[in-house]
Amino acid sequence: MGRAGPVCPFAGPSVERRLFWAGIVESGNVDSASMSAIVEDMADIFPELSPRDGKDAILKAIVAVFPNIADFDIIDTVQAHGKSKFIKKGMMLGQFYPGCLEPGLWNDDFRPLDAPLPMLAVRQMVSTDYPFLTARSEWMAAYLKRFAPTVPSPARAFIVAKMRS
Repeated sequence: MGRAGPVCPFAGPSVERRLFWAGIVESGNVDSASMSAIVEDMADIFPELSPRDGKDAILKAIVAVFPNIADFDIIDTVQAHGKSKFIKKGMMLGQFYPGCLEPGLWNDDFRPLDAPLPMLAVRQMVSTDYPFLTARSEWMAAYLKRFAPTVPSPARAFIVAKMRS
């Protein structure tokens, strides 16, 4: 990975504090529509789970695992179509599957979303998510609405540089 520590600093503490929920969708006949419906349910359920606020709220996560699907394009498609809705609600929707080619933020050769099983994960947006949100102005608007008063100057400089490029 090029640095010490976990790929995701939230996953371990989330599991330890019992704030990590996972569901397994065993069917191999999951299509884009049925996966999108599952993701919609995740968007509705996530804000209702405890804790709703406080320091542990950022550790809350839901994962839907699809162990029997082989068409990982569905995962990418559903994630891409759902991402904006999640961001507007202050959440992130991530895709993970074997061979996922999404590069790491700071190392193009690192593949942090390459996972042993295909899945979609939901978590609360955090202040360090800005690198994931610079591709679209509405994503950055949602981010800044939530975090603008606390964005450190190095993050502001990164955001401005990305928005200009």
